[in-house]
Amino acid sequence: QAIELDVLSTAEDHTIALGIVIGSFTPTLSPTAISTTYSPTTASTITPTTFSPTREMKDFFFWGVPDSVGQESPDVTQPLNVGGDVIGIAAGSRYTFIILQDGSALSAGFVQSKNEYHGHLGLSSSKVTRGTNEFQPVSEVFNAEQDAITDPPAFDKVFAGVESAPDSGIIHTILLDRQGRAWATGSNSMGQLCLGDNEDRMVPELIAINGRIVDVAIGSEHTLLLDEDGNVHGCGSNEVGQLGLGGVNDVNNPAQLDLSGVKSLSAGSHHSLFMAEDGIYVTGSNEYSQLCSEVGNFDTPNKIDIDIGNIFQFEAIKFSTFILYVDGSVNSCGKNEFGELGDGSGTDQILANVQLEGIVRLLGSGPSAQSQFFVTVDQSGIENVWGTGLNDRGQLGTGDLDNRDIPDRVKFDTMVIVDVLSAAEDHTIALGISSGTLSPTFAVTSMVPTLSPTEMSSTSNPTVSPTFLTKSPISAPTESPTISPTTSSPTSEA
Repeated sequence: QAIELDVLSTAEDHTIALGIVIGSFTPTLSPTAISTTYSPTTASTITPTTFSPTREMKDFFFWGVPDSVGQESPDVTQPLNVGGDVIGIAAGSRYTFIILQDGSALSAGFVQSKNEYHGHLGLSSSKVTRGTNEFQPVSEVFNAEQDAITDPPAFDKVFAGVESAPDSGIIHTILLDRQGRAWATGSNSMGQLCLGDNEDRMVPELIAINGRIVDVAIGSEHTLLLDEDGNVHGCGSNEVGQLGLGGVNDVNNPAQLDLSGVKSLSAGSHHSLFMAEDGIYVTGSNEYSQLCSEVGNFDTPNKIDIDIGNIFQFEAIKFSTFILYVDGSVNSCGKNEFGELGDGSGTDQILANVQLEGIVRLLGSGPSAQSQFFVTVDQSGIENVWGTGLNDRGQLGTGDLDNRDIPDRVKFDTMVIVDVLSAAEDHTIALGISSGTLSPTFAVTSMVPTLSPTEMSSTSNPTVSPTFLTKSPISAPTESPTISPTTSSPTSEA
């Protein structure tokens, strides 16, 4: 499993550690009956960065355009800790979804026109206004098995999408509940909701599919569902091969791909990535070389000739792709218009080296993003977050509005151990644990409501009006802060 270590103590014949498990794998041995012969044979992989890998409550950070988190204020150019009992996050085109500790899902964002709202917030049109929409709970779902509107289940993960064209409202969202069932809401223009038709849904509806779903990737008009047996099911547009289903144009029911042993998925606007037991695969559009290949589009999964044992994470943003290796280095390919590949060239690349200091342990991506993030650990064990690419609205968190073509440090006001980072076209959100001793330069107020289970009833229709800081932080440290030695835990968290 992948672990974030806080404390590690060694002795002459044994070693002990405290840390946070950041994977969601099935254990290969029982913690209560550890075999002395256990020896892992393959590199661990981590879960996608679009949701919280644990149910532990973290600090919730935001930067970029406040409209995308339901607030009207100037752009926030440095990370803002907005609190809340949040365990899962996803950033999409001008909107945000969060999962609270009790399993409730809330959405917020900007709607250009009610006439072009197709339901991506999971809220009926009567609850949505033109312009900025504050966080509201998803208080009802449609269960086709019961043919009825019901109270929502306890959700576990959420995946926010990318708008097909500016101001079109063609966006969709997929949620997973704690039973591994998938729910779809939003635009269904090409059948991307996997519900057997092409009708939009204003509230989440249960997808009829056998088996437990453990991971999801969504693009502008396509959806990929990964089941617990390592099989991938696709629906929606396959116009440029993004579903990997060959010559099929589009499907509105989940269709299984000819690919097995898949561990994780990721998608950009029109391309898809698969990390499997035997290697990494790509399919879809190669317009900007985002498939890391000189060849054109692929309409079935194509294996990249890189040893899977060397790969730790495989992620997509809108038109680009990133490969994180077990040694902490990163390759990138695809569109580089805003410097998102992080190689300093500013030109599209088939395979580039990201210019970074420190060992990368986590990538932060999103299907609508044209920025990319990297969480690194330096030789002293200090963590930093770096961003590169588009920054016209402060979405890099560097304290200004200048694009970067090599990664620059994200200016958190304290030391933060980031677990999840989700990037979108105009804003970025993250979950992590604050540590260190720096004093914040602003007062943090909560923009995320805490809802009791009774407030989630579909009949109560609560209105949530969280508060939000109306300006970005005025300063941030330019040097890495000093943290306590690793012989003691930086927090009292278990």
